[in-house]
Amino acid sequence: MKVELKGQKLEILARDLHEPCTSRAWLEQALFLPPGFVGRLHAQGLVSRDANRLHAESKIYPDDRIVIDLSAFAPPTTLQQLDLKRVSTQSPGAEILFEDPHLLAVQKPAGILIHSERPEEDTLDRRVSIQLGSPFVYHVHRLDRGTSGIVLYAKHALMLRSLDHQLAKHKIRRLYVALVEGNLSPLNGTLNDSIGKDRHHAGRYRVSKGGQPAVTEYHTLFSPLFYGQQKVSLLACQLKTGRTHQIRVHLSSRGCPVVGDVLYGALQPRLSSARQVNHHSAIESTKEAFFLHAHALSFVHPYTGKAHLLTAHWPQAWQPVLELVGDHRLDRKLHHLYKELNGAEVQA
Repeated sequence: MKVELKGQKLEILARDLHEPCTSRAWLEQALFLPPGFVGRLHAQGLVSRDANRLHAESKIYPDDRIVIDLSAFAPPTTLQQLDLKRVSTQSPGAEILFEDPHLLAVQKPAGILIHSERPEEDTLDRRVSIQLGSPFVYHVHRLDRGTSGIVLYAKHALMLRSLDHQLAKHKIRRLYVALVEGNLSPLNGTLNDSIGKDRHHAGRYRVSKGGQPAVTEYHTLFSPLFYGQQKVSLLACQLKTGRTHQIRVHLSSRGCPVVGDVLYGALQPRLSSARQVNHHSAIESTKEAFFLHAHALSFVHPYTGKAHLLTAHWPQAWQPVLELVGDHRLDRKLHHLYKELNGAEVQA
């Protein structure tokens, strides 16, 4: 299958199709699109062949060239209002980790939001839009303001629906690294307490029997680590669900909040260098940044079928931690753990 984005049209050459099938079935399978969305594409007359509209039950034949009209899909509202020429010289761009004509992955720094209803606010969406010079950028998932790491973006609405579908089917897998106070027992395990809103604290969540199901797998990488008078551990966490603040809530509920995450009970230590560990220094943290890093993300490209495992860079704030444990040693551990959990190879 060959897929090309040409302006506001997506052209797909059905060269891998071996026998005729319905347009509905082919789009669901070839582009990994949810059935309801495929139905709407046909109902709105957005699918065609040789400028002739196709219906859901129309037949697709090998080597047909199918066109999907994307002009019906608007960019995110706040990005529509950006004057890209004006802001491109005033705002920072995004650090791109991976890019092709249909999607990209970027590095999110701690301290900014992915998205905001205020067009003037510095967000990752805004930075990606500026970097690409286009308002057509759609985040596939989110990270909390204080979390750093990798975020996946779609460049058009069809890729967004394909990746959303993968996310819903747990085909996109994410590995986080967390520096936490104390240590968890057992060293490796699964946290599966339901999570709901904290009625007594706006913007905070808590373990709640009446909340939504939430599952976090964790693996202890290094424990215990000591600096000053504080004992900490370095964990790898993999989400099986995607609840708001899930890792933060689960770890805090076990008495091991993420270092610097004051919303969930952490202290605010400061450490400028690992060489000062024995001089009662501590790891640097701010109100809007803590030690939770979305380190790796894997997915199968909906159009090529190729498996990708992408990794984020370590932020500068993590350097004292890397000095403590050894950056190459940590990267090797994470690589082996990810392969063990997901069977994925790093994409060169």
